[in-house]
Amino acid sequence: MKRCYTLATVFLALLGLMPTCRADGGPYQDLLRRLPDSSNILVVMDVPALRSALGVAPGTSLMAADVSSLPVMASKFVMGAKVDMSQRTHVWSVALAELKGSMSIQDVAKAENEQVDQFAGYSVVPTPRGGYFVEVAKNVLGVRSPGDRQELKRWLNYQKNNPLVALPPYLLQAANPDTPAIGVMAISLEDCLDPAAVHRSIMSSQVMSTRKTTEYPSVEKAILKIRGMTFTIRAGNPLNGTLVVNFDTDAGYIRNFGKRLLLEALQNTGLYAPDFDTWEPILGERVIGISGPLSFNGLRKFGALIKTPAPKPDAASMTSYQSMSPEERAIASSKRYFKNITSILNDLKKDKTASTKGLAGWYDKYADQIDKQPTLNVDEQLVNLSAATAQHLRAMATSLNGISLQSGYLQQQKVQGQTNLGTGYNRYYNPYSGGYYGGGWSDVPYGTRGVSNYGQVYLQQDALVRQGAQSRVELWQMIDDQTADLRRQMTAKYKTEF
Repeated sequence: MKRCYTLATVFLALLGLMPTCRADGGPYQDLLRRLPDSSNILVVMDVPALRSALGVAPGTSLMAADVSSLPVMASKFVMGAKVDMSQRTHVWSVALAELKGSMSIQDVAKAENEQVDQFAGYSVVPTPRGGYFVEVAKNVLGVRSPGDRQELKRWLNYQKNNPLVALPPYLLQAANPDTPAIGVMAISLEDCLDPAAVHRSIMSSQVMSTRKTTEYPSVEKAILKIRGMTFTIRAGNPLNGTLVVNFDTDAGYIRNFGKRLLLEALQNTGLYAPDFDTWEPILGERVIGISGPLSFNGLRKFGALIKTPAPKPDAASMTSYQSMSPEERAIASSKRYFKNITSILNDLKKDKTASTKGLAGWYDKYADQIDKQPTLNVDEQLVNLSAATAQHLRAMATSLNGISLQSGYLQQQKVQGQTNLGTGYNRYYNPYSGGYYGGGWSDVPYGTRGVSNYGQVYLQQDALVRQGAQSRVELWQMIDDQTADLRRQMTAKYKTEF
């Protein structure tokens, strides 16, 4: 059995996907039975409840609320995924949506500008965004990502012949909250944690450095008994979020500082949201967590982490789409694309003045989201701008991780100006990605905690983050100027406001 790498990795995987609703053996049974039994993450979404909470009318695109990860016509949505904890990588995702309306697989193909293919007895459509859309049953659309045809066939055969839900017990238990929920996401972690990796994480924890060394063994034992984690979203004004870690033992040794330990893990895996600071702690015999109001900004962050592509909204109104002239399609697609890019940037700008701790991960993930936006019929200048913007965001992510920007990067961007930088960006090595604060920690015995070089590493990283602040300001100004300039150009070109 594959073992997880660190506690920090656990939290990375936990928030690596989006939330959902109640998923018992009733209305979701047919969708859940189609998810592979090797899933270690489950998502179930009550889409009508989400629309109601966001004030988005039925049948209209959730893009109206800047949440573009779900099919327009979905009434129920589930997703199973496999995350390789040791490598911090998404292995595969399978999403299924029960549709309300007349969106067919042929409509999906037309919107993607692809052909319908007959494969393993099903109608499938490839998408350049990495995956295959599949008509698995009447009014049920599936999508598997990435686009590996061999694995696609294995899944199609599995879901065809599997009559019962075969997911790990924790996932099904967590997806059945005691009170109604818009969304629940759960990850199963039983028999998953590597004792050596947990030990290293504890030794490198700033929160633990303030505790007595005699507490370390008890905390380590408790962490090794984690069953799983669940993130729940409930309706309200604002929405309410709950994040809990469930243990198979008494969590008393962590109770007094559980919130701080949880926030530290979220910050150092790049999944911290400012909302979490004000959330109230949840402290039970076998549970540690936080709960509080979830901002719209926070909701969109979680939506940005869904790994499966959604069909283009055009597929839900194909008659209208086909009646458009090529220029009208270009205008509609370009405006939607530009709106999505600017929404992503606006989210990051709101975080720009907050604590920089933990923001690097969002810069990388939003850059990935920009790269995965549908580009069919989109003006080439917009596509070029977004590629350059994604590279800027990744450069700033390295700076926020405490790694100096390459000395020539900013000057290079000033010289190139509006030149398309493409997507051939450089991924910079991050020495802090191996654990809570990095892979450079040796296995120091608890009794010799004082010899750890944590303080020195932390201060050096913090100094580099501060040193890069001016460069990040200049890159943000460059992004703002380029976006505003292209908005003017697009408005003049198409005679409509962008």
